[in-house]
Amino acid sequence: MWVHAAGWLLLFVVIAVLLLAITYQPTGKVGGYRPEDPPRKPPAPPTDPGSSSHRGTL
Repeated sequence: MWVHAAGWLLLFVVIAVLLLAITYQPTGKVGGYRPEDPPRKPPAPPTDPGSSSHRGTL
């Protein structure tokens, strides 16, 4: 009985969180980004052969 009630409660919480995530978007972007996350930079152009190996270490 408790497992069934907990399952419905968990389902309700998940639906409520999804609705809040859809309706409340401070940044206006759809995705799993937090508001304080900077936007992703485009990948470096493949002109420099050493740029891909050093990317992400900054």
